[in-house]
Amino acid sequence: VLIIPNTDFFIPDGFSPNGDGKNDLFVIKGLPVGVDNVFTVYNRWGNKVYSKSNYDNTWNGTANVNGTLGTEKLPPGTYYYILEFNGGDIKTANGFIVIQY
Repeated sequence: VLIIPNTDFFIPDGFSPNGDGKNDLFVIKGLPVGVDNVFTVYNRWGNKVYSKSNYDNTWNGTANVNGTLGTEKLPPGTYYYILEFNGGDIKTANGFIVIQY
């Protein structure tokens, strides 16, 4: 059996949640359906600023972790993510995200 990987899987390296209707949400294209995942975002100091189990492409650049900047939009800058998959043979993905308003 030949398994062809999903070539539509794409994690962007930035977005602009400024309310103009374009790139306002961080959308991971081709996110595997039916596979549990955890999407975590860290600031440049390594502090967790966002975390979501079973990420559903709804992050709008706000923090949701206690002890961060509250629930306001994060400042523009570079953040780092880890996308972990639980189950299956999908490797953990990591990289950076630039938020620009």
